[in-house]
Amino acid sequence: MIQWVGYAGSALIAISLMMGNIWRLRWVNLFGAATFATYGLTIRAWPVAILNSLIVLVDIWHLSRLARRRDEFRFFRVDPDSRYLEGLLTFWHDEVDRFFPGFGPDHLEGTEVRLVLRNMLPVGVFAWRDVGDGDARVILDWVTPDYRDLKNARFVLGAAPSEMGVDGIRRLVAKSSVPAHQKYLMRVGFVQLDPMSSTFVRSL
Repeated sequence: MIQWVGYAGSALIAISLMMGNIWRLRWVNLFGAATFATYGLTIRAWPVAILNSLIVLVDIWHLSRLARRRDEFRFFRVDPDSRYLEGLLTFWHDEVDRFFPGFGPDHLEGTEVRLVLRNMLPVGVFAWRDVGDGDARVILDWVTPDYRDLKNARFVLGAAPSEMGVDGIRRLVAKSSVPAHQKYLMRVGFVQLDPMSSTFVRSL
């Protein structure tokens, strides 16, 4: 059984090195190193135990720094036909397509578009269309892989009322049939209309 503990630790460390999100990378690496350190202690392989214990301490230090860091967020309005926006979405086409299958720049016609700036870096795009009756349809709510934590979502949803309230918008409506995107929507406060529906709503 102890060999399986070693295999599990090795697998977690290997998986962490394939992650783009530094927060998740550190957490998974920490669990992997802790598991591998336990394995080393159990079989009395002291170099393995000592090295991985040090990795655990390094991961904890980095995670504490990330938790204390205060990022600055801003919305930056761009036109739907902005060449910069088109270039950004073209560059990240495959990543955008993972969560919004078939999405193209033409889908932004008639929308309001905001770049999400994090410490003045463009890390996401939030676009919506006013569909009347106080509803806004979310056309695109996407973030680059390295910045996929809930801080971006908290900023976007916190800033949305002031951005949309002047137009009388009181509710966001999102449609998705992608399980990973549906999970994200529910984590940030959207409610699925019914278990068989691909429509999610959230009041501002």
